[in-house]
Amino acid sequence: MQHCFSQSLEFVENKGQWDSKVRYSGKIANGSFYLQPQGYKILLNNSDDLKAVAELYGGHKTIQLDSTQPNKFSNPNKEYPAVDTFKQVVLHSHAYEVNFIGSAENAEIVPDKMMTTYSNYFTGNDPAKWKTDCKIFQAVTYKNIYL
Repeated sequence: MQHCFSQSLEFVENKGQWDSKVRYSGKIANGSFYLQPQGYKILLNNSDDLKAVAELYGGHKTIQLDSTQPNKFSNPNKEYPAVDTFKQVVLHSHAYEVNFIGSAENAEIVPDKMMTTYSNYFTGNDPAKWKTDCKIFQAVTYKNIYL
Protein backbone atom coordinates (compact mmCIF):
# COMPACT_ATOMS: atom_id res chain seq x y z
CA MET A 1 0.00 0.00 0.00
CA GLN A 2 1.35 3.42 -0.90
CA HIS A 3 0.61 6.53 1.11
CA CYS A 4 0.88 10.02 -0.22
CA PHE A 5 1.32 12.84 2.26
CA SER A 6 1.32 16.49 1.37
CA GLN A 7 1.44 19.60 3.43
CA SER A 8 -0.39 22.63 2.20
CA LEU A 9 0.25 25.97 3.79
CA GLU A 10 -2.63 28.14 4.86
CA PHE A 11 -2.34 31.87 5.37
CA VAL A 12 -4.69 33.34 7.98
CA GLU A 13 -5.36 37.08 7.87
CA ASN A 14 -4.45 39.17 10.92
CA LYS A 15 -7.47 40.99 12.32
CA GLY A 16 -5.66 41.98 15.51
CA GLN A 17 -5.00 38.56 17.03
CA TRP A 18 -1.22 38.96 16.48
CA ASP A 19 1.31 41.78 16.46
CA SER A 20 0.31 44.59 14.10
CA LYS A 21 3.38 43.98 11.87
CA VAL A 22 2.04 40.54 10.96
CA ARG A 23 -0.19 40.49 7.87
CA TYR A 24 -0.74 36.70 7.63
CA SER A 25 0.23 33.71 9.72
CA GLY A 26 0.12 29.99 9.41
CA LYS A 27 1.04 26.72 11.08
CA ILE A 28 3.90 24.47 10.10
CA ALA A 29 5.15 21.28 11.72
CA ASN A 30 6.01 22.17 15.34
CA GLY A 31 5.63 25.89 14.79
CA SER A 32 4.26 28.91 13.02
CA PHE A 33 5.26 31.49 10.43
CA TYR A 34 4.40 35.18 10.25
CA LEU A 35 4.44 37.21 7.01
CA GLN A 36 5.40 40.86 7.38
CA PRO A 37 5.83 43.61 4.77
CA GLN A 38 9.63 43.49 4.91
CA GLY A 39 10.16 39.78 5.56
CA TYR A 40 8.91 36.91 7.65
CA LYS A 41 9.46 35.09 10.94
CA ILE A 42 9.43 31.38 11.63
CA LEU A 43 8.90 29.91 15.09
CA LEU A 44 9.99 26.30 15.64
CA ASN A 45 9.18 24.46 18.89
CA ASN A 46 10.92 21.40 20.31
CA SER A 47 8.66 18.40 19.54
CA ASP A 48 9.39 16.59 22.84
CA ASP A 49 8.49 19.76 24.77
CA LEU A 50 5.23 20.05 22.83
CA LYS A 51 4.35 16.47 23.84
CA ALA A 52 5.03 17.34 27.49
CA VAL A 53 2.75 20.38 27.26
CA ALA A 54 0.00 18.26 25.67
CA GLU A 55 0.37 15.66 28.40
CA LEU A 56 0.16 18.23 31.19
CA TYR A 57 -2.67 20.37 29.81
CA GLY A 58 -4.38 17.99 27.40
CA GLY A 59 -5.63 15.53 30.01
CA HIS A 60 -3.66 12.50 28.84
CA LYS A 61 -3.07 11.37 32.44
CA THR A 62 -5.97 10.88 34.83
CA ILE A 63 -6.43 10.41 38.55
CA GLN A 64 -9.31 9.04 40.59
CA LEU A 65 -10.45 11.57 43.16
CA ASP A 66 -11.28 10.34 46.66
CA SER A 67 -14.98 11.00 47.30
CA THR A 68 -14.28 11.64 50.99
CA GLN A 69 -12.09 14.64 50.24
CA PRO A 70 -13.73 18.01 49.61
CA ASN A 71 -13.06 19.33 46.15
CA LYS A 72 -14.47 21.77 43.66
CA PHE A 73 -15.86 19.14 41.30
CA SER A 74 -19.57 18.32 41.28
CA ASN A 75 -18.97 14.58 40.74
CA PRO A 76 -16.12 13.43 43.02
CA ASN A 77 -16.13 9.85 41.63
CA LYS A 78 -15.43 10.90 38.05
CA GLU A 79 -11.90 10.76 36.62
CA TYR A 80 -10.38 14.17 35.97
CA PRO A 81 -7.14 15.18 34.28
CA ALA A 82 -4.17 15.00 36.60
CA VAL A 83 -2.54 18.39 36.87
CA ASP A 84 0.58 18.54 38.97
CA THR A 85 0.64 22.20 39.92
CA PHE A 86 4.29 21.89 40.94
CA LYS A 87 5.44 20.40 37.65
CA GLN A 88 7.11 22.89 35.37
CA VAL A 89 7.14 22.40 31.63
CA VAL A 90 9.53 24.39 29.51
CA LEU A 91 8.89 24.81 25.81
CA HIS A 92 12.19 25.32 24.00
CA SER A 93 11.81 27.22 20.74
CA HIS A 94 13.85 28.96 18.09
CA ALA A 95 12.70 31.98 16.12
CA TYR A 96 14.21 32.91 12.78
CA GLU A 97 13.63 36.25 11.12
CA VAL A 98 14.29 36.98 7.47
CA ASN A 99 14.40 40.61 6.38
CA PHE A 100 14.35 41.70 2.75
CA ILE A 101 17.26 44.14 2.93
CA GLY A 102 16.58 47.39 1.13
CA SER A 103 12.93 46.49 0.58
CA ALA A 104 10.02 48.90 0.57
CA GLU A 105 8.61 49.53 4.05
CA ASN A 106 5.07 48.74 2.99
CA ALA A 107 5.36 46.04 0.38
CA GLU A 108 1.95 44.72 -0.54
CA ILE A 109 1.06 41.18 0.47
CA VAL A 110 -1.78 40.04 -1.76
CA PRO A 111 -3.80 36.98 -0.70
CA ASP A 112 -5.05 34.47 -3.26
CA LYS A 113 -7.21 31.34 -3.38
CA MET A 114 -9.51 32.12 -0.47
CA MET A 115 -10.88 29.05 1.27
CA THR A 116 -14.49 28.63 2.34
CA THR A 117 -13.40 28.01 5.95
CA TYR A 118 -12.20 30.61 8.45
CA SER A 119 -10.49 30.83 11.84
CA ASN A 120 -11.68 32.28 15.13
CA TYR A 121 -9.53 33.47 18.03
CA PHE A 122 -11.26 33.62 21.42
CA THR A 123 -8.68 35.01 23.81
CA GLY A 124 -9.85 35.84 27.31
CA ASN A 125 -13.39 36.51 28.50
CA ASP A 126 -13.95 39.85 26.76
CA PRO A 127 -15.86 39.32 23.49
CA ALA A 128 -14.62 42.71 22.28
CA LYS A 129 -11.11 41.21 22.05
CA TRP A 130 -12.20 38.12 20.16
CA LYS A 131 -11.30 37.93 16.46
CA THR A 132 -13.75 35.99 14.32
CA ASP A 133 -14.20 35.09 10.67
CA CYS A 134 -10.49 35.48 9.90
CA LYS A 135 -10.16 34.54 6.25
CA ILE A 136 -7.82 31.75 5.17
CA PHE A 137 -5.93 31.71 1.87
CA GLN A 138 -3.90 29.05 0.08
CA ALA A 139 -1.43 31.50 -1.43
CA VAL A 140 -0.04 34.99 -1.06
CA THR A 141 2.10 37.14 -3.32
CA TYR A 142 4.52 39.85 -2.25
CA LYS A 143 4.26 42.84 -4.59
CA ASN A 144 6.51 45.88 -4.88
CA ILE A 145 9.11 44.56 -2.45
CA TYR A 146 11.80 46.48 -4.31
CA LEU A 147 10.81 49.64 -6.09
